[in-house]
Amino acid sequence: MSPRPGLESAPRLGNNGGVTPRPAHDSRLPGGWVAIAVLAAWAVSITWYVMERRASSTGTWDAADISEGFVKPRENWFRAEKDGGKIGFSHEARETRGDTVYLNQESVMRLPVMGRTLETRIDLRSELTTKGELKTFKVSIVTDLTRFEAVGKAEGNVVETVITIGGASRKEIIRLDRPPVLDVNLMDRIGGQKLAPGKTFNLEIFDPQSMTQHPVKVLVEARENIVIMGKQVSAWRLKQELMGMSLRMWINEKGEPLISEGPLGIRTVLTTKEDALAEEAEADIQDLIAQTEVVPDKEIEDIAGVRKLVLSVEGENLDAGKVNDRRQTVEGKRLTLIADTLSASPVSLAQARAGNEAFLAPTATLQSDHPDVVKKAKEILGGETQALPAARKLYDYVYKDVAKRNVIGIPNTLEVLRNMTGDCNEHTALYVGLARAMGLPARINAGLTYLNGRFAYHAWPEVFVGQWMAVDPTLGQFPADVGHIRLATGDLNEQVEIIRLMGKLRIKVEAVERK
Repeated sequence: MSPRPGLESAPRLGNNGGVTPRPAHDSRLPGGWVAIAVLAAWAVSITWYVMERRASSTGTWDAADISEGFVKPRENWFRAEKDGGKIGFSHEARETRGDTVYLNQESVMRLPVMGRTLETRIDLRSELTTKGELKTFKVSIVTDLTRFEAVGKAEGNVVETVITIGGASRKEIIRLDRPPVLDVNLMDRIGGQKLAPGKTFNLEIFDPQSMTQHPVKVLVEARENIVIMGKQVSAWRLKQELMGMSLRMWINEKGEPLISEGPLGIRTVLTTKEDALAEEAEADIQDLIAQTEVVPDKEIEDIAGVRKLVLSVEGENLDAGKVNDRRQTVEGKRLTLIADTLSASPVSLAQARAGNEAFLAPTATLQSDHPDVVKKAKEILGGETQALPAARKLYDYVYKDVAKRNVIGIPNTLEVLRNMTGDCNEHTALYVGLARAMGLPARINAGLTYLNGRFAYHAWPEVFVGQWMAVDPTLGQFPADVGHIRLATGDLNEQVEIIRLMGKLRIKVEAVERK
């Protein structure tokens, strides 16, 4: 890639970065590290989503649509806030040289979870045409233990990228309907339009982190006066809907972002550089565990002994397409869960593979084709040819040999295999990656699990042994108990769907049927 204008290196937020985590539950409780596990991984997705570092492929825009300010030099600083306290900042700088616009963006977010602060740093550097079309990009996401990097280029409708995580790289190519443009250009394009309340823009989002596309709808809600840096300004209020989540934004006539409000009460506000980088007095910011755990109206005794559980789930509609299977069904607000059982019809690994090729493929975070992963899978399998015994051998290995400890990172099979330490995300990434290396179809489930009187967000594997069966190598359950509520299936880019549910669900226990 060509040289780019450098973003001034921003310091890490000092001390707690103005965050005083409000204690939730004792971290020694089993449910504590399970919940922190999922939120640690999803903190990356929350940061990526709220800071709006995505790309879009629209197909409805013309070069004339883009505002004149797009090619002009610009630098903006934003403070990230939650519960009135500062949790980070973002920075955007752009300049034009010749026929190329250079855009650099940086975001830092520190989220309080059970007395700890989870920090994620995202840096996106890109080159665009003066029409706003993407030419090259480099995005890095850094947590305490993990570094994710994607370097790519776009030629016409084809985007080619190399993703590196856990020390392993994977090349991916995606063909779009039309050349991609960056999301920051989306606001420039909307700013170049004649806006009016009720006007709607329908687009598609291309995410260079996951190399996937998602539809996005932007609705112009109203024009109103807001206060920015002590001054009253006129702004357009927009509502952006993406993957079931809503983000509100306020932009000026040029399409420049002023305020954004996203999931879990997180917002970014245009400010000065000094304010964005300044350390602040500690603030009382709600712990994410306390905000997202769901306490039902009554306690469920001995969940392991429950055969059937009927719940009323309110606050947000569950997606039946993602929830319903042979073990759980949702009808309106009524969710029925049946305890899983071992398959009564044993199948061989060869039979299990037939028709399930999609759940055998390696991904950027499930490096099932890496030589180290393949070697360990063969060692664990030991010549076993039947699916259910193979699943049990793998379960025993992951449950017994992976040290159970909170870690902050992007879970991936290769790093867990090397470190043999982690929480539910790491246990699940290792199990699913090794299972696929064995030729045993497996996938990641994410949702809620019942522990210590509350439903906590959690991740666990599901494996095909003649039927899909949930197992939990983190909590030591083969199969997983009836208290596991699957809300999403797939890698982190699919799990981000759950963010829209966090802090909104209410659960009532309607019926409990014991074995």
